[in-house]
Amino acid sequence: MNVAFVLRRFTTDGGTERYAVGLAQLLVARGHEVSVYCAYARDDVAALPGVRVVRVAPAHPGGAVGEALFLAGSARVVLGGHDVVQGFGRTLVHDVYRAGGGVHRAWLRARYPGLTGRLRVAASPSARVATWLDQQAQVRARVVVCNSEMSARQVSAFHRIPPNRIRVVRNGVDGDRFRPDPERRATARREWGVPDGGRVCLFLGNGFRRKGLLVAVRAFTQVAGPDDRFVVAGSDAHAERFLRVARSALGPRLVEAGALRAPEAWLPGADVTVLPTLYDSAANTVLESMACGVPAVTTSMDGNAELVPDAAWVARDPRDVGLVARAVQAAWSDRGASARCRAVAVAWPSSRNGEAMLQLYREIADE
Repeated sequence: MNVAFVLRRFTTDGGTERYAVGLAQLLVARGHEVSVYCAYARDDVAALPGVRVVRVAPAHPGGAVGEALFLAGSARVVLGGHDVVQGFGRTLVHDVYRAGGGVHRAWLRARYPGLTGRLRVAASPSARVATWLDQQAQVRARVVVCNSEMSARQVSAFHRIPPNRIRVVRNGVDGDRFRPDPERRATARREWGVPDGGRVCLFLGNGFRRKGLLVAVRAFTQVAGPDDRFVVAGSDAHAERFLRVARSALGPRLVEAGALRAPEAWLPGADVTVLPTLYDSAANTVLESMACGVPAVTTSMDGNAELVPDAAWVARDPRDVGLVARAVQAAWSDRGASARCRAVAVAWPSSRNGEAMLQLYREIADE
């Protein structure tokens, strides 16, 4: 098959981008042709064997101008004679669209709840444009791929797309890369300065407000002892503002790890990961944590909560500190958690995702 990808950035810096690179490599390995229509491609990724990169817009303009230029340029994909066109992000010309971020309207409702929040969104031109683009990307697709049942329900409800045009294909995890490892565990805990007998609660995520960092901090204070440690790993444009609050609340129990280039080396050092996210179609951290044998606390607004082996680890309200604290305590207290988490995660290998996408492409090409 001749498959085209349309996405603004072809790199490995973000979750969507890493997914696209991995899927392109799988297709090439199976003997298929891959063309990538993008505004920016990092040099090492652009040089991947068997992948043709077509730059359709200037790399650097950001904001609305950059998005408009990319949308206009990416329409060139229709001239390529491709069997299947796969869209990532907010693209408008594609056969298959991967709703990796879920539904924008659902996120806005989670971020700005109640009547006041809805009025605020309605008054925002940028929010209206983003919502329109998200809707158009999904309704124009022959098939919308969702990475959780929650996301699939939202695509159907918000955009009135019939179920036969929606396919659930979970992200999957590399069980060889993410695995329990005593040596990694010992190294991470030594680096974090964890006392003997201390427990580690790891917050791993970018975008501290959406991921619920301060809720996680306050929940930790309700259940942790003096030897326990709260590790913050990730990045945020306003990180210092959030970290000041965390330092004040936790003192020496706070460990600031920064952005982790190799999360698989650090996850085994935790006793629980906590992600009180306001909205995630399927948080990769949850599956990666469980693959390392570490129980994952998340919320009902995360599509990967569907895979968590114990409902007690899922807080129904991401803003409720008490609920998150009880979920952390339940995960910490579960002696059999590690083995059950690992068993769930390895049932969803990355290869399973790739095979499902390849089968979908074959169906569309045959049509």
